[in-house]
Amino acid sequence: MQQWRIEQPEFLDLEGVRRLDVRLVAGGIDVLGRAEDAEDTHPGAARVEVTNLEGPLDVRLEGGTLTITHERLTWGGLFDWVGGERASATLSVSVSPDCPVELGVVSADAVVSGITADRMAVKSVSGDVILDGVRSDISAKTVSGDLETRRLAGALAFTTVSGDLTVVAGSSASVRAETVSGDLTLDLDLQTGGRINVSSVSGDVSVRMPGSVGLRVDAKTMSGSLDCAFDGVQAERQPGMARMRGQIGDGSGLLKAKTVSGDVVLLQQVEANDA
Repeated sequence: MQQWRIEQPEFLDLEGVRRLDVRLVAGGIDVLGRAEDAEDTHPGAARVEVTNLEGPLDVRLEGGTLTITHERLTWGGLFDWVGGERASATLSVSVSPDCPVELGVVSADAVVSGITADRMAVKSVSGDVILDGVRSDISAKTVSGDLETRRLAGALAFTTVSGDLTVVAGSSASVRAETVSGDLTLDLDLQTGGRINVSSVSGDVSVRMPGSVGLRVDAKTMSGSLDCAFDGVQAERQPGMARMRGQIGDGSGLLKAKTVSGDVVLLQQVEANDA
């Protein structure tokens, strides 16, 4: 095992990193899947660069797992953090694109880009997280932190209290999202036979997909509004409940949406030659 206690800005060049586990209180972190044609071709090559620091940061490399964490901050105790001392770090970590990432933040913001591992796990209390060009199955939980994905390719499971979810130019076979008051905005290409299952109390739900999508739709709300830009979907309102059901295209996929007071809207993407 190799271990470092970082107390000032510095960088580490490492080898043999097969998994990344990061837990930060405050500050910010960038995780980058380094290009395959990068000059450094050592197996599991990684670089950690700390540019700003308040309070020590523990770094450990053991059994191929690179762990970077503030003291006493565990993955399981992330949502219960009540640290008395100020702990903040600004850092960047570059790893192999196929390196699995487990990222946990309290109020720190995070950007992850270029990762192609099979799975990624994200937890945040109030920090915002951006996943850019990530080709992984994502499991994400936040309290009030927002999650934004850009060009995501993979399944997504998201749970939050008041954080917003924004999916931009995504491609997925499975999206599951649950929120109390956060808004859910999905702009994606649902793979054939894919499933979208979203629920909210007061947050609004917006789903935008290509006109060629094949989908069965079942959306309902107690007091919110329902709207669909596709043919073949009908809305009806009864006392205490409104429901929107129907089939788009071949109906191979499924969209289920449920809210209490949040609005649900299903939009059609504008094709490039129609713009």
